[in-house]
Amino acid sequence: MQLVQKKVRLQNNTICTVRSLTPQDAEALLNQMRQVSGETRFMLRSPEEINIPLEQEEAVLQSAQEMQDSIMIGGFVGNRMIANCGFAPVSQYNRMRHRASMGIGIIREYWGLGLGTVLMQELIAQAEQMGYLQLELSVAAHNTRARRLYQKMKFEQCGIISRAFLYEDETYDDEVYMICNLKEI
Repeated sequence: MQLVQKKVRLQNNTICTVRSLTPQDAEALLNQMRQVSGETRFMLRSPEEINIPLEQEEAVLQSAQEMQDSIMIGGFVGNRMIANCGFAPVSQYNRMRHRASMGIGIIREYWGLGLGTVLMQELIAQAEQMGYLQLELSVAAHNTRARRLYQKMKFEQCGIISRAFLYEDETYDDEVYMICNLKEI
């Protein structure tokens, strides 16, 4: 699915372009994901685990452009990708086709400037347009900043897996599952 390009003004007056990602964005996306994963322990992977071959990431982005049930969005300041987000169906089986799973990552320098809210609003609008009834995500329990954003966007906690994340310093964090019922927004 394609998102029409939009320009948004962040709280620090920086102009951010929000648009669908294309195969030409694959290298920037991999670099952005590595940077975000190195800036916070709350991402699913560490930077060195983001080792997808460029051609494979290009194919993923090409597929996302062509599919009508998923989307990949990037946030750009100038030519620099500072954020990415997207969703895809949980399953192609009829009984679960109403559900989509989403993710988001923003470079730390741009935290607290309203970009997360803008991207979440866009994801919710796109999911509704595609006919989804529910968006889902998981988040580390100690990621209070992200959890506040998700709660602001009407996501509710629906489950926890204790000690789901084991960090390099041998500490654990729980994984919190959250859903947003799009019919109730």
